[in-house]
Amino acid sequence: MASKTIKKGIRLDLSKHDRNNLDDYIASLKNGIQAENEGYLTEHSNAYADKAHALYQGFLKQAIHVGGGQKINPLVIVPQGKLGQPPFGVLLYEAPRPDMRYSEMAFLLKKYAIRYAYSATLFCIHPPQTARPKRLLAGFAPDYGKSYNLANTLASNHQVRGLSLQNFAPLQQNQPEVTAISALMAGQSHTGESASERVFKETASSYRMLHLAMHAFVNDSIPQYSGLVFSPYAVEGEDGFLHAYEIYNMKLNADLVVLSACQTGAGKHRNGEGIMSLAHAFRYAGCPNVVTSLWQADDESTAQLMQYFYKHLGKGVPKDEALRLAKLEYLSAGNQSNPFFWAGFVLRGEEKPGTQPFI
Repeated sequence: MASKTIKKGIRLDLSKHDRNNLDDYIASLKNGIQAENEGYLTEHSNAYADKAHALYQGFLKQAIHVGGGQKINPLVIVPQGKLGQPPFGVLLYEAPRPDMRYSEMAFLLKKYAIRYAYSATLFCIHPPQTARPKRLLAGFAPDYGKSYNLANTLASNHQVRGLSLQNFAPLQQNQPEVTAISALMAGQSHTGESASERVFKETASSYRMLHLAMHAFVNDSIPQYSGLVFSPYAVEGEDGFLHAYEIYNMKLNADLVVLSACQTGAGKHRNGEGIMSLAHAFRYAGCPNVVTSLWQADDESTAQLMQYFYKHLGKGVPKDEALRLAKLEYLSAGNQSNPFFWAGFVLRGEEKPGTQPFI
């Protein structure tokens, strides 16, 4: 954890009881079927709320208060193993009432801006400063089409063969999402066929922010074969899949990459380097800050959350605070309020507190 003036690391150890609570907590957050069944109701799940408060009481409260009452902001988490799966921002610092609505709950993000570091080692080693590109933002949003069967396409690729994948449904909101964000930030939008792997490789290094609203796939066994799915049309010599190993070999200049896709923060944990995810690949390629997802992203709610996020960025708000405000705005706007819809996106990065790079 860190404040604006000091850095102080505190090791968090889970008891057996906390580990059991953590499993239940993660399962409740990732339960999209349950979240959909709730619809627009705001009554909370006792199972989620009780576990969220118990975890805060069990291992996080002591660490937050160890500074003698000094406010810690931002709160920096360096997760290991299973602690890399849940977002800490929706732990509850006060016990919930049985009839409490989600918007009334004492989510930790109401008090703290939260960032995640890949590892303690990388947190202390900042990438060298490079000249920032003049162009601000490029967004990419493919159109997969009703007949596009990602599972069959991947099965024919020797690098990802053997993965068990469902068919990916066409995304209805990813192109409007990128169009709206590009308008907010006076950026360049690549939608439909122009959102190809080739175009990304040729132009990505020219932008300070990259927004990728598309499907992703995760290979837990061989993380470097995880990837992002660009346009299946007009791939121009590319297979349309930007694999993690390809990202590792790129040289990018973006200060921020937003992976508006499913499970882009998932991967295998490696000591000293953290979770070997798509986010980690972008960090290695030169992007110090990556917004990434911890579970399946809902198309409609993600588009709304991202527009809130960029609205705050455009006002010069630091990235971690912008994401915090976006979640709170989404929660207060009468949207589907189960944390499944809005809590899964987190910021991994090393930005210094108070930095305002996008004014």
